[in-house]
Amino acid sequence: MVEIIAAVFFIGNVLGLVALPRVLSERRESYATLSWVLAIVFVPYLGLGLYALIGSRRIHRTRRVKSRADARLSAAEDAAAAGLAAFARPGREPSVGLEGVLRLADRIASGPATTGNAVKLLIDGEATFDALEAAIRAARHHVHLEYYIFNADRTGARFRDLLAAKAREGVEVRLLLDGTNRVGEDFFAPLAAAGAHIAVFMPIVLSLRLGRNPTLRNHRKIVVVDGVTGFTGGVNIGDEYLAGHRHRKRWRDTHAQIRGPAVHRLQEVFVEDWHFATGVDLVSARYFPAQVAVGDQLVNVLRSGPDEEWQVIHDILFAAITQAEHSVVLTTPYFVPGPAFETALTTAALRGVEVRLLLPRHADHWLMDYAARAFLPDVMRAGVRVFQYGPGMMHAKTAVVDGMWATVGSANMDVRSFRLNFEANLVVHGEAFASELGAAIEADIAEAREVKPRQPNRRDRILLGVARVLAPVL
Repeated sequence: MVEIIAAVFFIGNVLGLVALPRVLSERRESYATLSWVLAIVFVPYLGLGLYALIGSRRIHRTRRVKSRADARLSAAEDAAAAGLAAFARPGREPSVGLEGVLRLADRIASGPATTGNAVKLLIDGEATFDALEAAIRAARHHVHLEYYIFNADRTGARFRDLLAAKAREGVEVRLLLDGTNRVGEDFFAPLAAAGAHIAVFMPIVLSLRLGRNPTLRNHRKIVVVDGVTGFTGGVNIGDEYLAGHRHRKRWRDTHAQIRGPAVHRLQEVFVEDWHFATGVDLVSARYFPAQVAVGDQLVNVLRSGPDEEWQVIHDILFAAITQAEHSVVLTTPYFVPGPAFETALTTAALRGVEVRLLLPRHADHWLMDYAARAFLPDVMRAGVRVFQYGPGMMHAKTAVVDGMWATVGSANMDVRSFRLNFEANLVVHGEAFASELGAAIEADIAEAREVKPRQPNRRDRILLGVARVLAPVL
């Protein structure tokens, strides 16, 4: 028995030594490389198994496949986007604020900011679902939906049945679900029977079979109706977003409804994801109608994911924080920032910017709680004020900088959202929307308690250390 254990231990170490040169030769942040090295050295079978499952090679392979699929649509999309030229932002606008961040977004986002938009802030599930239902009921040509979670509960049935009714009326309905969605086909059978098209983005089993990284998930929440009304933010389809939910406290979340030229950008994201999942090309004037100005808001639609050259949402949010002059307030359910983002927060606080961070009192994943607690002492020591929201699960992913720049979207402020997930965020420039979102966050902070630095016990120090090491692969 001892000989068998020794042989297993020896083989594991040999395999680890063989794998280490590959790990060290790949380009990634030093902290992520160190995490892989430690995992392979100290728990070789587990570390090697995880590396084989979610290692860099599979990330690159998935990125190449997704990028090739998107490239097939790019020329047609460029032609469809020609009509947006009239809504390109004018020259330098000092009143917008954070002009450098705006220029950065023009360079690395999927398209430049557009004027002529109207954005409506939607607080929590009731407002979001009511606005979404009204828009779908008014649909005349198509409804495109893309969700990370679509639950088989009362809310899920509400929208399934509504979409089925619209499909029977002749409206084109397409629903794209992430491959981790656990709802069975039986639940969606009435929708499919009505003629709607349902597709899955990177099913887990198929991803493994094709050598793609099964942990790269589509975390976007996008709805586009008739190419003129769009929705995005943090709200999935489920009862947990509603007051009076029987099973647990309501999830506190934020969404946005948008009309105007920026809807075109949301449609692009959906069309590219649909093409990747199904091979069907939807680039057509039927889905990209001529846009008209319906408001005066300047808007960027940011998409990010492992298929993008830049970490778009991370880089633009990083730039906004580093250019802040007065205030930064952020909300996120999970806080695993990575070195660059952590540095942006701490240096902003150290140079006198009021930086506040609103988190849930208890996240829905205990390991993410520990991971967040591992990063909080350093940012708090620099002067960042941290608040924990207690009435429910804080799930909103928002930020307001200097009362002039605001974002609402699907991206958590963690390494997974910034690097691995497919995400979508809306950025609205100007005081009006930032003031409205800021007021909503202030109301949440009023129901939260401020975290005070404390010395963890030995058990917590160990768990926090483990969580910090594992943060790059959570």
